[in-house]
Amino acid sequence: MPIAPGSRIGPYEVIARLGEGGMGVVYRGRDARLQRDVALKLLPEHFANDAGRLPRFEREAQVLASLNHSNIAQIYGLEQVNGAAVLAKIVASPPDLELLPASTPASIRLLLSSALNKNSAQRLQHIGDTRLFLEGPLAAPTATAAAAPASRGFRRTWLVAALAIAAAGAGFLAALALRQRPETAPQMRFEIALPGLIGTPIPSPDGKWILYATQPADGKRVAWLRPIGSDTAQQIPGTENINGALWSPDSRRLATLSDGILRIFDLASGSSRALGQVGALRGGSWNRDGVIIMGRVPDNIIVRTADSGGEVTPVTKLDAGRKEVLHAIPVFLPDGNHFLYLVVAGTDSGIYRASLDNTDAPTRLIALAPNNFNGMSYVPSGHLLYSNEGKLSAQRVDAMGNPQGSRSRGRQP
Repeated sequence: MPIAPGSRIGPYEVIARLGEGGMGVVYRGRDARLQRDVALKLLPEHFANDAGRLPRFEREAQVLASLNHSNIAQIYGLEQVNGAAVLAKIVASPPDLELLPASTPASIRLLLSSALNKNSAQRLQHIGDTRLFLEGPLAAPTATAAAAPASRGFRRTWLVAALAIAAAGAGFLAALALRQRPETAPQMRFEIALPGLIGTPIPSPDGKWILYATQPADGKRVAWLRPIGSDTAQQIPGTENINGALWSPDSRRLATLSDGILRIFDLASGSSRALGQVGALRGGSWNRDGVIIMGRVPDNIIVRTADSGGEVTPVTKLDAGRKEVLHAIPVFLPDGNHFLYLVVAGTDSGIYRASLDNTDAPTRLIALAPNNFNGMSYVPSGHLLYSNEGKLSAQRVDAMGNPQGSRSRGRQP
């Protein structure tokens, strides 16, 4: 039975219907307690009465709660309607430490982050370790350093920034970070203040622009475009309540997702046009032939569309034999036909390769158990970078994504 706008599901108010897939209907909702927009995925009534489908729906919610990516919707809860009592409370997002007073020492913020980490392997293991943050080398810095202004700005060295952004899918800076640095190149550091920043800034492939989103306390979340080296930013029209964005390969256009509508923004003219309603997405990629692939939320598969507009059509399908529940975060390979994507399954989870023309069967290239998966990127140096379990890995691969040799791993900054 359709849910009428204005209905309530637990603490959530139903606003409008966004889309429908094989495993449920997705509505736009509003969290009345925390005053934020959410996506509500409801299991159809005839499925909810199926003893086999309901546990699968619950497993899907639990799997998604373990993933953490700027283009993946976070799981806030699992509710049963008319009983979608609370069955489970899954909190995937970490506490917002920005709510602390601005004068809170960095060591205290680090202590709270370590003590409250959702990943038990990264959580503070012993109460005695708190002395490192309060009295030891991690304690508050000297008065001179503490006097530096506190802000929500993006402050990292060039290399750390490159690696952090690469984990979210920005291949250009990652390529510069991995390639051999010329012997005469000086060490370079800079900081960019982006007031009200949420998520991770995304640089353009040509390295000339920064795309980022802000959300004032009393306003809507919007996207901004700013030249690197400039203090002036331009708000991108039509990006109220933005949920994600992609750069075109030539850095001349942007694909933005707001309220389930995919739009193309042209930097040269400053104009934008809507491609159509696509609903909620989990990552995407854009090739030089004008094809955009996306991880679609309602049916958990990879779909495609043209940047000139047109029909949205499936590219992958869930494999029942492997008990697949999710395809997400697609990344084009250099030929623009093959792409990599994340597969979450009962067996054989990992990073897979498929093609737009479906000439190749889906092939698993890297086996992994997705746990707090933050994204991946293919970079021209011949590496696949991906972040999983709080670690950034660089796997040497060929142009088809096939692993070559050993893999290096490091703690994600």
